[in-house]
Amino acid sequence: MIREAKPEDCVDLAVLSLQVWLHTYATKGIREKISRFALNTFTEKYFLDLLNS
Repeated sequence: MIREAKPEDCVDLAVLSLQVWLHTYATKGIREKISRFALNTFTEKYFLDLLNS
């Protein structure tokens, strides 16, 4: 069963999405451009904004 996300889930969603994205797209290692994108995109605020839209 899948439930709707709650605001308190957003920090976990941010970490999970960061882990999945890096595993999928950073296959050749971590570089500054990848690090900046990931840290600026997959934030708790990003998921709170999605949840509230």
